[in-house]
Amino acid sequence: MSSTVYDFVVIDDHNDTSGDGLLSVSINAEYFGRNNRNKEFDIEGDHGGQAYLQVNQNGQEFVQALQDEAELQSHEVGLSVAFYTNSKYLEVEVGGTDASRFEITRVYYVHNGNHDFADWSGQMEPTGDPGQSGRYLVYVSVYTSQNLGKVDYQAYIQLTGYSGGSSYRGITEIIHHPPVE
Repeated sequence: MSSTVYDFVVIDDHNDTSGDGLLSVSINAEYFGRNNRNKEFDIEGDHGGQAYLQVNQNGQEFVQALQDEAELQSHEVGLSVAFYTNSKYLEVEVGGTDASRFEITRVYYVHNGNHDFADWSGQMEPTGDPGQSGRYLVYVSVYTSQNLGKVDYQAYIQLTGYSGGSSYRGITEIIHHPPVE
């Protein structure tokens, strides 16, 4: 059996002789791109027979929180949380009943090892496209100037990605439990 890779498609030829044959078609990589991709093949037989094959793979858009919750200790004044996404437009918000304790101080993203910092104004459009199987790693830093004190409180950081009229959300809970004395 021999294998040949064409872009993202792998074709395995199960016959090493002439005559009737069997081809297996598969995708060779996990795909994180937002755009659909396709590859077309014209297949010619030994005796003039011809076939056409088209392989399609749907793009996807996603936002994934890399941690479900982040706990602040009483002496801490801020934290950063991370998300994976390939969305074209991003919004970040701090929400929940204790959201007023927090301020977003920085949002930046990493793509192909490059750090890109954005002036945070409530919405961000990462430059470029993450590519065929790329994704952005987005960091959100928040700060609180208030004394965390001895009160339990809870808030969340939500990253929302937009593209093509749809939205995708990832949420990380921020939790503070004061030390027991």
